[in-house]
Amino acid sequence: ILVSSLRTNATDEDLICYALAPQGFTPKTFIYNWKRNGVPINDVLMPFDTQSSSTTNDYSGNGYVGTVNGATWISNGVVGGAYAFDGTDDGIFVSVPSIFNDMKNNDFTISMWLKSNDISTNKSVVKTILEVYIDDGNDVQIFQYNGSIQFVVRANGEKRVSIKTCELSNNVWYHIEAVWTWDNVTIYVNGTPYALPGLREYPLGDTVSMTLGQRTDDTGYFFGYIDEFYVYNYARSREQIYQDYIDTKDGSTDHRTLVSEETSLGESWSCTITPNNSLTDGTQINSEVLTIVSYGGGT
Repeated sequence: ILVSSLRTNATDEDLICYALAPQGFTPKTFIYNWKRNGVPINDVLMPFDTQSSSTTNDYSGNGYVGTVNGATWISNGVVGGAYAFDGTDDGIFVSVPSIFNDMKNNDFTISMWLKSNDISTNKSVVKTILEVYIDDGNDVQIFQYNGSIQFVVRANGEKRVSIKTCELSNNVWYHIEAVWTWDNVTIYVNGTPYALPGLREYPLGDTVSMTLGQRTDDTGYFFGYIDEFYVYNYARSREQIYQDYIDTKDGSTDHRTLVSEETSLGESWSCTITPNNSLTDGTQINSEVLTIVSYGGGT
């Protein structure tokens, strides 16, 4: 069920998608694929809810299935399942999503929950959580170094940006979202924005790929856990990023919220919901289509 917060579909209302339990299937989680004007807002949608030692499903409809190399699926992530990385030789490999092919013109947001086993005690080593490597002039990384999570981008061979969060603690789940536009970059921890100066010189991979838990050259291994890995094809608002944190921090999947800052007059919004029992998916459910209208006023 998809509704607006005041049930009038106006520009100043949030959209809320509720999952209803399907008949004949007992889900543990529900996976939400939001669509603007019929097009998914995710380039990659990997909740890691299905137990597998070989592949990770992409629910965006874009076909970016991940190949698991050593990472261990666990059932107790923040929301459903997650993957554990041993810091030695584990990784997940995905082909490069199209959103990264033109970073001068394409905005994006990378979102995940992560927990590091050694971020506060092993500060001198760059440990890669994510790398998207195209070439030495086009590379995106999220890594831990010096007690913080760092977001670094090299774009079009002409721009280099490096920012970091505050210092974080071992063995704590954090919600991380990194937002890129050509003119601005921000990284969020549990909905709080940071843009502190980060490490300027850092290792790069050498293989065209997107990797989780390591660099693309099979180095920089991450020791910890990753859950709910999403790549959005636009820059999400600060309000939405905080809402993402609120919606997921307690592990609930009975609904998801899209705040009013994400919608515009005349847009049509819908949501495809996939129930999952950790072993397989149930039948997908398509919500109503809501069209955003102007605020009608009133008291």
